[in-house]
Amino acid sequence: MKKIVAMGAAVALAASMFAAEPAANAAVTEFTGNASVEWGVNLDTNKTGFINKTDQNLKFKLFDGGSKSTEGSGIWAELKIKSDQDWGPAWKAENGVCTAQKAVVDTAKIHFDNFYVGILKGDTQTGALKFTRAIKSGDSDNGKLLSDVGPADYTQGIVAGYDDSNFGVAVDFRSSKADQYTNDYALAAEATLKDSNEYLSGLEVKGGYSYEFADKPVMGYSGSVAYKATVSGDYYVKPAFGYTGASFDGTTTVNKIAGAVIFGWGDTADANAGVYFLDNDTAKKVTPGVSVSYVNDIKDNTNNGEIEAAFYLGNLVENLKAAALLDTTLVKEGDTPITVLAGCAYDVKADDITITPKAGISFKNKAAGNVVLVKAGVDVAGLINNTTFYAVYASNNLKADSNKKGTVNVGCKIAF
Repeated sequence: MKKIVAMGAAVALAASMFAAEPAANAAVTEFTGNASVEWGVNLDTNKTGFINKTDQNLKFKLFDGGSKSTEGSGIWAELKIKSDQDWGPAWKAENGVCTAQKAVVDTAKIHFDNFYVGILKGDTQTGALKFTRAIKSGDSDNGKLLSDVGPADYTQGIVAGYDDSNFGVAVDFRSSKADQYTNDYALAAEATLKDSNEYLSGLEVKGGYSYEFADKPVMGYSGSVAYKATVSGDYYVKPAFGYTGASFDGTTTVNKIAGAVIFGWGDTADANAGVYFLDNDTAKKVTPGVSVSYVNDIKDNTNNGEIEAAFYLGNLVENLKAAALLDTTLVKEGDTPITVLAGCAYDVKADDITITPKAGISFKNKAAGNVVLVKAGVDVAGLINNTTFYAVYASNNLKADSNKKGTVNVGCKIAF
């Protein structure tokens, strides 16, 4: 550690000439952990036992985030290199693996007032529609209702465009990444009315088109519109609609529509909902509000689209946590599959002690798997500093033919 700090100090001295550049600042940014012991009984086998769990995490940085860029006006060349904050290595105690982000070239453009030509790698696809939902389930879609369409693997080339606070227009002209000398080219164009526009703030409109110059060309076309309107205070409503299409050699390959709306009352957080069945990787981001989203693959004749509805209470009611998530596919034939996850928890405070009753349910109808799971429990914190005592009952599938009862566990967790 002394060698690392000394090395960082030397870098700080060298970097002191550039105020905007990353500066050495060796410091621990996160040092957390917990340990727990749990004893439980399986009500079906009448067997009992203990389990111990630990979790620990150590992260530190060597440099503060920063950047270095050129400046100018009129006709000028911009180059910006940046490094994110907490750039330095992060060691995880359980495996000792060290990973570090590198400084990256963020921008490389030649400016002609509001017009520009960019010379970094890019792509020739458009159409991705990200939308804020009360609970973003899973991580595979990265929060997208619609994904990009158009020619893929065309990354090397230039982009020309126009950009101000109201509008953005970008035209990419690129060749294949496989080899520089291929004679393979593709073009993409996208125009945007920004949500920061002075005409109707909160309205965002996008349209895109892409084309592959080939004997059997790939084409992509997309459009979306979204509007965020403040209702009162922190309350807002935001609807959105989007479309993506693509074809190969004149044959349609993608034909999707999506619509969504959220009535919200807070900011998005990188967290889970904090209730049974929605307290793990099921939910990656939460936004206080109620949302409904709909996606329909028009080329898929097996269903009429997918619906996801979500609810996350946030801090709307003091001491109360509540969340729910519903997924369903509108099948054309047979029963509609429905999956519901829901839970709540309430903090009862008495001096320094907090008692939190909790309950949750996971439901799938017959078409989705015929499953009903319930959990109920209580946490008690404050009897001893940094310590939580808990008890929880978890059922087996209440819809199963065999009448299994589930498990009861009690435990103690020490954490900071």
